[in-house]
Amino acid sequence: MSGTVIYSLIAIGVIAIIGLSIYIYRQYRFIKTKQAQQREQLARLEAQRQEKYTYVVDSLKILAHALQEEQVGPVEASIRIRSLLVYYDASLHQQAEYQVFDEVFRETEHIPILEAWKALDRKTRRKFERDIEQIEQARGDAVKAAAKQLLVLLNQPRH
Repeated sequence: MSGTVIYSLIAIGVIAIIGLSIYIYRQYRFIKTKQAQQREQLARLEAQRQEKYTYVVDSLKILAHALQEEQVGPVEASIRIRSLLVYYDASLHQQAEYQVFDEVFRETEHIPILEAWKALDRKTRRKFERDIEQIEQARGDAVKAAAKQLLVLLNQPRH
């Protein structure tokens, strides 16, 4: 082999090495950028999750406290607490202390709410109000006890 061929092959090899090095470096930068974006996205999602969790905890505390102070009725409090407990800790529905919230919800889920409630005629609305009063009399103390227990739980530091 002549010297020119050898030098040409060496030059081609060096150019190939430089080209591949540039390609590898660009891929490395792309991957690092992608990983940084994923970390930022995870941090944003975690912040949103924490914000929602804090909102749920605060809402549960407010509802439980309002129930204790009789600022809200047991039926309304039960329905709202039951909905929020799913976001706080869904396993609480299985604990005996908190099943009363589910029971009240099931007993009242046939009662219209919001716009449907407003659209009811006076007679039908009064019938539902009597149903609510009966449920509150039957389960009011249990709901208040569960709310009190929930306040104790919510005020404990969570790991």
